[in-house]
Formats: sequence, C-alpha cells, structure tokens
Amino acid sequence: MLYRPEIVLCIGWALYGIIFLTAPLVVNVDVQAGSLLYIAVTSLAFVVGSVAANFLSYKSSSFYVSSIQQQKREAFLFNLFVFIGIIGNVLRIVDKYVLRSSEATNVLGAREMLADTSSSVIGMLGGVLYPFGYLAFFIYLSASFLPRSGWRLVIALMVFLIPTVDGLLLYSRSIMLVAMTMLYFGVSLAMFGGRLFPKKLLLPTALLVFAVAIVSVLIFFLRIGEMQLALEFSMFQSAYAYTVQPTENAAEYISAGGIASSWFSGFILLAQYYLHGFFELQLLWEGADRQIYSHGALLFAPILKPFNILGVLPATNLAELIPRLGVFTTFYGPLWVDFGWVAPFVMFIFGIVARRLGIASQHGDYSTIPLYTYVCVILVFAPVVNFAISTQGMYCIIAFSIYWISTRKIARSQVQPSQ
Repeated sequence: MLYRPEIVLCIGWALYGIIFLTAPLVVNVDVQAGSLLYIAVTSLAFVVGSVAANFLSYKSSSFYVSSIQQQKREAFLFNLFVFIGIIGNVLRIVDKYVLRSSEATNVLGAREMLADTSSSVIGMLGGVLYPFGYLAFFIYLSASFLPRSGWRLVIALMVFLIPTVDGLLLYSRSIMLVAMTMLYFGVSLAMFGGRLFPKKLLLPTALLVFAVAIVSVLIFFLRIGEMQLALEFSMFQSAYAYTVQPTENAAEYISAGGIASSWFSGFILLAQYYLHGFFELQLLWEGADRQIYSHGALLFAPILKPFNILGVLPATNLAELIPRLGVFTTFYGPLWVDFGWVAPFVMFIFGIVARRLGIASQHGDYSTIPLYTYVCVILVFAPVVNFAISTQGMYCIIAFSIYWISTRKIARSQVQPSQ
C-alpha cells in the first residue's frame, strides 16, 4: 500500500532496476563501493524510521460541524487556492517571459537568458505562491461535501497543469514528471484507499505513462533540432551520455536511419535521462574525501534565498560542491553534499514523518494527502533525482505543509450526527 513510504521507495528502486536491465545502454564509469554503502545506510535509516513510527500513538480527534458549514469551508478553500495558484503562475510567467527573456529569439535563447539572470521579486513571489494552485485539485478529490461538478474539475486541472505547460514551453520535462506522478498518487490516495494498482486506474495510468514518454521524446527532438545537432551526437556527447551510452547493437540500428530508428533514438535518450543520475553519483563519490558540505543549503535554498539577496548569508557556489552541473545525482547526491554522514539521522527523521503522514492520510485526514503525495513523488524518483530540491520542490513542500497545518481541524471535521 502507498501508505507505507518504505514500499514506495522500494517501488522506485524496482522500477529503476527494470528500466536499467531492459535499456540497451552501457555504463562508462566504475561503481564506487562507498556510494552503495551510503545509499544502503541512509535508505535503511529511512525504513527504520518508518517502522518506528508505527509504534507512536495516533490521535484521530474529530470536530463536529453541519454538512452545510463543512461544504462552505471546502468551497472557500477550493476557491482560495485557485485564486492564489493563478496569481502565482501569472507572476512567474511575467518574470520569465516579460522581465527576463523577452529579447530571446528561440527557446534555447530564453533558457540561457533565464539561467544567466536571477528571479525578480515578482518571480520569487510567484515561486512561493504557485504551488498552492495544486491544492485545488487535491481538495476536489478528497473533500467530503464539495460538489464535484465538471467545471470545478476543469478549473482545478487547468491550474494544476499551468506549471507543466510553462515547463514544456521551455523544453523542460522534470516538472511534467512531478505533476503526472502527483496526479497518480493523489488520485490513488484520495479515492482508492492508497492501492498501488487500482483496476480503474490501470488504463488511464498506462495512457498517461505513454503520453509522458511521447512528449518527453518530442521535447528531446525539439531541443536537438534547435541546437542543430544530430541524434547520434546527442546520444554520445550530451551531459546525460557521459556515463551511459547506447550499446554497439543499438548504435548500429540507429545509424541505419528511418522513422523507427529515430523514435528508437528518442527512447534511448529518455532512458539516458532517467538512468544517468545513479552513475553521476559515482563521479561525485570519487571526490568524497574532498567533499565540501553545504550543511542543508541545497535543500533549504528557497528559505535561504532572501538572506542571500540581502547579503546576510553567502550564496552557495554549486561548482565547489558538485563536479558536474546540469545533471542528476539521484536523491542521495544532494543528500550527501548537504549532510554527509549525518544523513542517516536525517533520513531516520524523514522516515518517521513520512510514515506519520501516511497513517494520517489512511485515517481520512485529507489535509495530509498533498504533502504525503509529494513525499511519494520524492521516494519513487529517489534513484533518479532529488525532487525535494529539483523543480523547486521545496516550494511545494512548504505550501503543502502550510495547508496541512492550517486546515487540520477542517479536514478532520465530521458531520454532526442527527439526534
């Protein structure tokens, strides 16, 4: 069941293993024993924390209200988060496309301009606000008395998907992966009792995975075309290809040309994108004895950013911390850079918190579902990337935590029984 976070973590590693064993790729780096030990110790600490949380008491207090009062509260929250989400997304769009990249002539030019400039105050405010827009969809799924009308679903999905569309316009796939995975876990937790493969979700999930794969491949084609590079060049020379490259047989098939080989090339690129992080971690680990630690600056970067701007704290220089920028290093790479061998304690606490959120979700406290859904996203992609940091993950964590803390009484409310 998805309410057990250690199971979600295992699912992530199982999925990674299946893709690694079936993808026609060869590895170009040596696996470091120390990195395997680090992954094992920190993952075990997480599992121990999750299991330990089962022995903590859970108090499921209820608050009685009328059904009309509860419906008004849920409608208010739905409308509030739709409004906040729209405002946040508009501010981000103005910052990106009007203030920082209006002179760009193509997508890659816009990406370069955005990378070379810092967010304005408007962009920072938008970054803080836009994750609240995701909450409208979660409220629609899990609220007890909010009428599930078609127009509400359309509005909730539109606000939910604006960041994904924004990311795709800039040839970015990561935020799409986060959003689609949140959709799956959110629906399963809110409507299907946390079952991993509900029968009613099998076909929609298969279609969703296929659509995400196709869109991701198309994004690869568009980026490579705009850079005026051949597919073969990208598969052997891109940042993702540094550690994993096509096998000789795959390379021969690709060189034959044709539509089929082009799409095969696209899925090779997708496999490299998904798999390379574990092997980039090996390159990071080669300098483990010289590692400079950031003491949480990567994880808590959104919280520290205002202090960096004001000059109270120095900005983090990623080039001093990570040997190769612009690539994934799994969940464990940033964890190592931030906390080193203190990380097992951090992961033990994370395991307790994750399991407690799962228990609360299982007991019907729907205020915990968005936050626990994002925890599941982090765990299932742990072998790939650290989504607590990438795609502005900490902004989502903060927004969902605020929602959880501020609405617990409403979420636990029950209808006043008739006398």
